[in-house]
Amino acid sequence: VKTLVQAVQTTLGERGRVLVRASGTESCVRVMCEGEVHDDIQMHAEQLAQGIAAVAADLQLLGES
Repeated sequence: VKTLVQAVQTTLGERGRVLVRASGTESCVRVMCEGEVHDDIQMHAEQLAQGIAAVAADLQLLGES
């Protein structure tokens, strides 16, 4: 997940930011991206969410929490 976040942050550079954190009240991960071009930011946020979901699915298959 860190690698995914770093890749998006590198792409955005100083013109955007990424925040990924576990929710304190729900069993979910919150993904926030900010930047100049809405469509690009939406794409990055969706890519991060899909990557996080894939990691979570892999951990469930392995029986980890």
